[in-house]
Amino acid sequence: MKEIIERLSKIEHGFKPIELEAKNIFVSKPIADSKKLAIELLENDFYQVRSLAVFLLGFISSADSTALQILRTKVSIDKSWQVQEILAKSFDQYCMDTGYENSLPVIEDWLSDKNPNVCRAVTEGLRIWTGRPFFKSNPQIAIQLISQHKAHESEYLRKSVGNSLRDISKKHKELIEKEVSTWNLSNKLIHFTYKYVMKTLIIIGIIAAIIPSNTFAQKKHSIKFTLSGTVRNDSSRTNPKEIIKGAIITLIGSDGSVICDTTNGLGKYQFGTTKIHAITSYKFTVESKGCFGAKAQISTVGLDSSKDFVQDFNLVPIPIIGDPFPEVRFEKGKWELAAQNKDSLEALIITLNDNPKLVMEFRTHTEPGITQEYHDTLSYKRAKALVDYFISRGIEAGRLRSETGKDNTPRTLYKDTECNGFVFPKGAVLTADYINQFKDNKEKYEAVIKLCNFIDFRALRQNYDPKNDEQNKDNPAIIIKSERDKK
Repeated sequence: MKEIIERLSKIEHGFKPIELEAKNIFVSKPIADSKKLAIELLENDFYQVRSLAVFLLGFISSADSTALQILRTKVSIDKSWQVQEILAKSFDQYCMDTGYENSLPVIEDWLSDKNPNVCRAVTEGLRIWTGRPFFKSNPQIAIQLISQHKAHESEYLRKSVGNSLRDISKKHKELIEKEVSTWNLSNKLIHFTYKYVMKTLIIIGIIAAIIPSNTFAQKKHSIKFTLSGTVRNDSSRTNPKEIIKGAIITLIGSDGSVICDTTNGLGKYQFGTTKIHAITSYKFTVESKGCFGAKAQISTVGLDSSKDFVQDFNLVPIPIIGDPFPEVRFEKGKWELAAQNKDSLEALIITLNDNPKLVMEFRTHTEPGITQEYHDTLSYKRAKALVDYFISRGIEAGRLRSETGKDNTPRTLYKDTECNGFVFPKGAVLTADYINQFKDNKEKYEAVIKLCNFIDFRALRQNYDPKNDEQNKDNPAIIIKSERDKK
């Protein structure tokens, strides 16, 4: 890998050699190893090496959703314009592997992101849109998706919007003329985009004088849409599953509308024809106490007839501890978060982002036989490293609670647990006597020591409020408690 990095870092123009190298790595390594390598390469100082990482994440993103999330949250903030170009190519790779029609919800979700680089990855990555499957047969949907950012404050994004629409105009001139005829050209931002669109369009007369036809508007008002569904408990053993009353559904439209509903006594919700509008994309969330939230999307963009959308949800109860929460393991005496630690935390970060009211508690553990003072110090350093990492990823400190330095009760394994290739049985209590029986087997001894040095997580509560949270005063993300403090 060192030789590859040296070679790629000397490339001054073009990206094909970088893409080819990423393909070679992708086909020769398991997905987990490819992702681990990509995450490490993203920290490199050379943009060419980071571009290799981005290509690699694009190749694995359709098989691993956390790779797609890394592209969206981490790669999109890279300062290199070259890396942003590769981000666009990687997003197109995801859509191609997933299928462009199947990717519509993700396309709409990325286009709704506040970061213009995320939006541009879509508008630029899918060029030429109407050369892609699905959009080739549905150019109007492509036009409507792209045009929503014609007035964006980012000039970088507006250029991409204009160029993408100009691409489409070469085969669908009438559709583009119809679209731009509805634009408010007195808006300087829109007029900027308009000039990029019209570079190759030959239109007789002054486009600003074109009077939009009322035909489409009349048809728009004749189309009706509704959304309804049922919310159930996924862990219920009944058939059908037990319904959830009082679940909160929040619907956010691309037109700026925000509406809420709660499920009734039958677990049902409904948004009528006055709530669901034409040519609008909607993202909605479902929340219920004791369960992970859920998300879904619908869109009326491109629909020319009425439709009743039905979206049911099976909410997953939040466990007290264990799966699906990760476990972060440390080498003896270490507290720094290694690359594999950050990789395992990615799913939890996604969970916290998807459940903005969820507050997590994490507990630090060390092996038995060390002094209380050493245990307290090591636990604090590990907790602080963890909190600092979460904060660097945009998670508020008030959503993280830790009680470090508590009495170091030996760990009990609640399931068969693997570490470094060894499996330790469910119910094993990792006391000093249990650990010492493996001293003659160095590798197994190191594995069981690692099982003692870990951080685990549990859901604490679901009512986080950054503006009014009693437990958030003075940001006490780390609370030091020990048996000595009680004396």
